[in-house]
Formats: sequence, structure tokens, C-alpha cells
Amino acid sequence: MTRPLPIYYCQEFLNHNTGGHPENAQRLVAILNMLEKDFILGKVELREPPSADKKDILLNHSDDYFERVKNIIDNIQDGELRHLDPDTVISKGSFIAAIKGAGTGIAMLQNYYGKGESEREDRAIAIPRPPGHHAERAYAMGFCLFNNIAIAADIARRDYGVKRIAILDWDVHHGNGTQDSFYPEDEVLYLSTHQHPCFPGTGFPHDIGSGKGEGYNVNIPLPPGSGDTEMKYCFINVLLPVLEQYNPELLLISAGYDAHRLDPLAWLNMKTSTYTWMSVTLDSFCRERNIPMFAFLEGGYDFQALSESVSETVKGFTGEALIEKPDISLTSEPVRAVVSETRNALSSRWKF
Repeated sequence: MTRPLPIYYCQEFLNHNTGGHPENAQRLVAILNMLEKDFILGKVELREPPSADKKDILLNHSDDYFERVKNIIDNIQDGELRHLDPDTVISKGSFIAAIKGAGTGIAMLQNYYGKGESEREDRAIAIPRPPGHHAERAYAMGFCLFNNIAIAADIARRDYGVKRIAILDWDVHHGNGTQDSFYPEDEVLYLSTHQHPCFPGTGFPHDIGSGKGEGYNVNIPLPPGSGDTEMKYCFINVLLPVLEQYNPELLLISAGYDAHRLDPLAWLNMKTSTYTWMSVTLDSFCRERNIPMFAFLEGGYDFQALSESVSETVKGFTGEALIEKPDISLTSEPVRAVVSETRNALSSRWKF
């Protein structure tokens, strides 16, 4: 019998109280209800993540920032809400939730690299709150406190000697924090599709990394209205060719679901089926090369679209979903132009 897919979740994620904010606990409730409704719980297994230690957090964040966040939250009263920045709400349970969120990567890596070959879990999904990819080294941003996926990449390097890590970010908002974490490095390849113009206003085609990291930062900013065909065009013409040449030892996904056509915070036009297609495509890519692949929940603010799309990601990771070869002939001219600009910017590093 195939092993159940680990889903890293804990009650503490719900205790990160943000009131009526779009990033609220009902997001996870919707996901868990959808997994149960679809009778997937026999094929997935909820796992409690550990708390990340301070030394783990400091791989990607400053000591001053860590202590400032902890001290502010320690002084919050029951039922009180505060802001770390205009977008980022915190409450009494936020610090424990954040270090548990950072701990999801620790657990996923341990259950692959720390196990014998027959016991390794090479696929897993984490659904932490707060999300992480906007968090910068020294400040919170965009609903995020600590950068869960960047911390995981750093732990993979520190504890397991992984030298080629790819982070693919399909959230509708550019992962500025993750980009900045690895901009001058070649041991972590960052690839992002995102809407532009849109928050946070970063992630241009010419932002390709610096120093030895030049060429290891890949951005495809998509104009509002881009949809399923355009996303698949990006995969086929940029993301997959770069991944094939980089040949990562580990693939991490910043899995935001706010590029969905129903999402209220942005204006891309993807259907749920495209999350199926992306998940199956990446799963196939990794299985052919024996690469572990772990996903971290980022955005997604329409409960139905979010929960259905996570469910499709689960099916993609477990080999239950089938996809057809896409027809990308009707890709819009603005997206073709952006992809051409991205490829030109990267042409000294990658072949297209």
C-alpha cells in the first residue's frame, strides 16, 4: 500500500488570530474540510511539526528582528490584535504559530534526509500560518513573520549538505523575501511567476541575481488577466528548461493559490485545473530524477478556490491526477513578450 502523504499542520496555526483579515484561520479550516470531504484523509496523514529553534530562524533573519517579534508578541494580551506593519496582523498566539511554521521544513527534511532509503518520505505539504515568502531578514511584510521556505533551504544546506536547491514560487505575489535571501548565491535557484503590477512591486525579468548568483534568480511577471495557457507557457518555455539544466537535489514550492480566478486580492485568471497540471508536471519531473519535493502554503484567500486547489495539489503529489499535453498556441502576446524578456536576461546562464 502506498504511504499516506504527510500534511504538516497543528492547532497553533489556528491560534494566529488575525480577526477579519484576509489571511485568517478559516483558510486552514476550509482546506482540512475539503480534504476530508474528498475522502482523501485515508491517503494523507496529518503531522504535528516541531518548533524551530532560534538558531534555525537566525539562518534567515537577524537576531534583533527575532527578539523584537518575540518581545512584542509576549506583551500582547488575550484577544488583542496588533500590526507589525500595515498588512501584517499579530496576536498572542502568533509567535508560537510562526516558529511551528518554520518547523514544518525541519520535519519534512528530517523525514527524508534523516531516514533510511526505504523509509524516506519524498513528498509532503505544509499548511502553515502565518505564511512566509514576503518576510525579509529584518522585518515582517505581507502577512509574513518568518520565511518558512527560505529557512528550510538553509537548513537543508546546513544539516544535510544539499548544494542545489530549487524554490519555485507560483504565488500571485512575488516572493521578495525569498529572492533577497539568496540573490547572491548559486546553491539556491529561485523561480517565480507572479502578477505585475501587484504587491510587493518586485520581481522584474532583469532581476537575475548578483555575483556567483547571477542567473539563479528567475522572474516572470505576468500582466493582469493572464490565465491557464499563459502559466503553462511559462513552465514550458522557462521554468522547466532552467530546472532541467540546474538539476536540483531538492525542490521546494511556495504554493500560493491566489492566482486563481476567484481570488479577491489579485487579477490573474487561473482555474483549479492548472494547479493540478503544475503539481503533476513537477511531480513527474522529480520522480524521473529521484528528487524530493515539498510544498509550503503561502497565499490564497477565496476559501473554495484555495481548498479545491490544495486538494488538487495533493492528488498531483500522490499520482492520482492525470493531465493532457497543453495547447499553448493561444498564449497572449504580452506574456510571450515577458517570457522573451526573461529568457534574454538569463541567456548567459541557461540555454533556451
